[in-house]
Amino acid sequence: MLRFAGMAWSFILKIEIGLTIFHYYSMNCSNMRNLKQLSFLLCAMSFAVFNRAQTIAGPTNDNAALPTLKYSSNWGRQSSASAMNDFESWTTKYLSSKSVIKTQSQEPPGSADASNKEGKFLIEEGAVLAKKRSASLVELIKTNPESALRLTIPYTIRSKLPSEIVSESETRVSGIGDIVVRVADKYPGGPDVDPLQRYAHIGVRTYRAYVYGRRLNETTKYGIPLSGIAVGHVLAIQAEPVREIEQAEKPSSGISIYDLRTSSEREMQSKPAPMAEIGGKIYQFSSREQMLKMERLLEEAEKGFDPRPRASVDEIFKKIKGAPKTNDVSLMSLMPAQSVSTGYHSHTEGLQRIITIRVDFPDATGEPTGVDDSPNNQNIATYTSAYVKNIADTRIAPYYWKSSFGITSLSNTVTTKLYRMPNASDYYATNNSDAGDPVDGASDQLHRDAESLAASDYNLSDYDRIIVLFPLIRTPNTKIGYGGLADLGGTNVWLNGEFDFRCVAHELGHTYGLLHAHLWSIQDGNPISSTGTNDEYGDIYDTMGANFANDNHTDFNPFFKKLLNWIQDSNVLQVTSSGIYRIQPFDSTSASGIMALRLKYDDGCDYWIGYRSQFINNACMQTGAYVIWGCNSPANCSYLLNMNPAGGGVQCAALKSGESFSDAASHISVRNLGQGGVWSNEYLNISVSIGLRASNHN
Repeated sequence: MLRFAGMAWSFILKIEIGLTIFHYYSMNCSNMRNLKQLSFLLCAMSFAVFNRAQTIAGPTNDNAALPTLKYSSNWGRQSSASAMNDFESWTTKYLSSKSVIKTQSQEPPGSADASNKEGKFLIEEGAVLAKKRSASLVELIKTNPESALRLTIPYTIRSKLPSEIVSESETRVSGIGDIVVRVADKYPGGPDVDPLQRYAHIGVRTYRAYVYGRRLNETTKYGIPLSGIAVGHVLAIQAEPVREIEQAEKPSSGISIYDLRTSSEREMQSKPAPMAEIGGKIYQFSSREQMLKMERLLEEAEKGFDPRPRASVDEIFKKIKGAPKTNDVSLMSLMPAQSVSTGYHSHTEGLQRIITIRVDFPDATGEPTGVDDSPNNQNIATYTSAYVKNIADTRIAPYYWKSSFGITSLSNTVTTKLYRMPNASDYYATNNSDAGDPVDGASDQLHRDAESLAASDYNLSDYDRIIVLFPLIRTPNTKIGYGGLADLGGTNVWLNGEFDFRCVAHELGHTYGLLHAHLWSIQDGNPISSTGTNDEYGDIYDTMGANFANDNHTDFNPFFKKLLNWIQDSNVLQVTSSGIYRIQPFDSTSASGIMALRLKYDDGCDYWIGYRSQFINNACMQTGAYVIWGCNSPANCSYLLNMNPAGGGVQCAALKSGESFSDAASHISVRNLGQGGVWSNEYLNISVSIGLRASNHN
């Protein structure tokens, strides 16, 4: 929600400051909302950066100047971090020093050395400065990974530095790997958790990953080209899949170069051909336009909530190499509905096969127990195979079928055997993650160990989701503070001692690609107050909210359903003119036609107005209009707006029949004219006036 920045962005003197602020606050949706609590100027900076970030993915016109990021492009410019400047100054002094006795122009990185005391002192000084710079770079990667990439040591300088300095500096990373976006949901009364984390698996290494640009909105992806810089286990990932080779950079000897040029192009080319690193391989192009075309197609292949790309690098390389230069190759023309090489198939539509692996620990033996599936979880249940299968088949699967209007369905398998884990619960709770940080304990290893045990009885490659259900871990000093953990748009789910509709439907929603359904919490009576704050799970009507009541009347909101392609463009009306509009309930299988109205709020978010019909014991929602913000940038988030802040709190958040809501800045006014129709064919009539200035609420 960046409207409150106004037009002040054009007067920003230092865009780097804005970038740092933006990337820090946009690591997840929660922080995006907190932007509204910054000063007017800081919001303006973020707005400028938002517009800039929107261009990173680039237009689809090959002739447009797609701004591929250049490594080291800010090297030599004054940085706000003194450790950066000090080290840059040292490299200038070192490379110009007479104590460096070799020319070094052709040497591989780390081969240079000094031969006298002055050189030794310089190297010792440089090692200290390099270590300080790396510590500063780690913090920059976490807050502004794009700036970190622009400040990486240029190849021409790095190649002339002694090994003592290189070992204290960042490492360039490139390869085909995975980005895992992980969402944690804390258990009631448990410690706070980091709600959103990103990890990258490249080769044998796992990194805590930090992203910017288009990757802020990207869900879990397997087998995609990744490039970045790492300091230890901390990795800044480049937004683009293509890293353009620096002018003086020379590929390592013996590395294969994949050439897209024809023989005639190679003979006629007078200038050096553009080269790029993609997924750890070097490619040579006939022109920069051809390189940008490949970049565009690689980005297209990663779009959507499906964890596997629509096409591999090799598939796109072969198609571009054989395509006439006059053709605008599109991904849809290249790829079938499924890609054999990547294993792509729809992750949000059709049949989704789910297996739940039940485990216990050497120090917590026997069938897991936890809350039952009754409203408000009033009792304790034993999670036997039969019990879990019954909940999955009679509560979870029917919900997804109904919510998606039959577009997706679930097939559930529950392990009949209870597998004994190789380590005690305390081991998983207190050890660090694969990336070496303390977040969520050794959850990756916990999942791997459970999969290894179940693999003797089940072919896990047959399943689209793998749930591991384990006894509740609440040991002292535990790093596992979540009740549920899931890979956003991915495969894996962890359930910490709870298997009910509330938890399972919610965590599976994350694997479909959905983030939390928030509440915009206000104190001044204005539903869209600029002083409002984000309540992370506060939309109690949405399955992606907290739903502590374990109420199966919840459903994904229309913004989420549109993201999942469960409702189509024809079901959502973009309102651009005044009029009276009729909407049908988006949570009813009998509904058709228009299920939501969409009105522009700002450049990142829209108003979505819908009708929830399933909360039959909530008269306010039963006859009211459900109003949210649906935001596409920097991440796909929704925010419930409390249209009745003076009466009943969030329990009566709907816009009541006969009442209106106005947004003066957007020049819109919305009035609920009331409910009509009969059961299974209900509707709301909504009056929208556009072009009016009015108070925010009537």
